[in-house]
Amino acid sequence: MGVVAVVILLAIVAFFVAARFSGSNDPFQAAAAGLGLKFTRSVPDLLPRLEGIVNGLPIRIDVPEKRPTSVRYRVFYPPLGMALRLEGETTITRTMGELGQEDTQVGGVAFDNTFKVNTSRPDALRKMMTPELRRTLVALIKEFPRTLIEDGGITYVSDNTEPTQEQIIRTTASLAAAAHQLVANRPPPLKTPPPRPAQPATAEPPDEAARPRTDAAPTPPARPAEPT
Repeated sequence: MGVVAVVILLAIVAFFVAARFSGSNDPFQAAAAGLGLKFTRSVPDLLPRLEGIVNGLPIRIDVPEKRPTSVRYRVFYPPLGMALRLEGETTITRTMGELGQEDTQVGGVAFDNTFKVNTSRPDALRKMMTPELRRTLVALIKEFPRTLIEDGGITYVSDNTEPTQEQIIRTTASLAAAAHQLVANRPPPLKTPPPRPAQPATAEPPDEAARPRTDAAPTPPARPAEPT
């Protein structure tokens, strides 16, 4: 299939998706009202977009223009400061782990079997992952398998392009609750060492060219002026 044909096909799909979402019974618009989010449509595809604050955290829900057959949910929060990336464990990630790819073990069997973990601060992550938080995240990934948890937010992409108002609200609430729990357990930032005191400046030896010569012949006294 050529590039032009692919572009036309995506445009057709986007048109029909937009048509489904533009009716008076639009579940996205109803969910926006239920969650207290702002409802808009992208231009020119008229795909739904919801933005606002839920549970004290920024939320964005949209249908990506490059992938109009999915719905993307995103919750944002202040960076946790550990370059965190949690994604569901798969056969491929398990194999890569056996081949030596990084996969931090937190200590809970259910959690370690469920997630592939990358972080720059494994010890801080282990302290952060209380049993309650581990249970919350395991339940989240089981209900929403394509969830990605990162240092500054949670993203879930659903292939259900016709969710009900209740499904949108439930998904958003679940993601926001998990994000809020992550932020509440955020580890303290790394302590930076205090600045070293400034060392007193030491006088550098004078440059050889500027050093006075001791072996030069003495300068003869000036002769008095002769009378005219």
